[in-house]
Amino acid sequence: MPFQHDGFTLLSVFGSDAHLYENQNVLPRAFIVPGYRLASDTAAALETMVAPDFDPEWEVVLLAGEGQGAIMPGKGSASPNPAEFTASVEITRYEPIRVTMEAKTNHPGFLALSDLYYPGWEATVDGEPVPTYEANAAVRAVPLSAGTHTVEFCFRPKPLLYGALISLISVVSALVLIVVWKQA
Repeated sequence: MPFQHDGFTLLSVFGSDAHLYENQNVLPRAFIVPGYRLASDTAAALETMVAPDFDPEWEVVLLAGEGQGAIMPGKGSASPNPAEFTASVEITRYEPIRVTMEAKTNHPGFLALSDLYYPGWEATVDGEPVPTYEANAAVRAVPLSAGTHTVEFCFRPKPLLYGALISLISVVSALVLIVVWKQA
């Protein structure tokens, strides 16, 4: 039996039980919202996101766990009137370990990028480091002040950096030992 719901278009039918739909109401890959809610863990975030009063076009759910940094004060920091809020994001560079965007908003909020959150992603806004949050139980978000900004996400996993440092120290140590051994 086909699924019928506003905002979904049937694209194809495979056999009698498989139907492929397109969601016409999906958010863009990168977007800015003025509000946020805090969740203690992924389960609490998901519970918040399915609540009837949650609007993903207006707020994100941030995980407030260890290492998440300070979050802007207040629930949504005095969210503006919806008719007065304007924001836009353009992805100007998209690579596997680097994403650059130009963002513009008339109110402080969060820029959410619908790419998977994973430890090691770091962000800058106008060249200054900012905390990267896990938002909506899966994606990355950064705080923005009102104005026009260049936002960049870069993947710099700490285990890889530690491994490279250990390898460098090992190579230098081996070279020093070889030089000392040849002089003896």
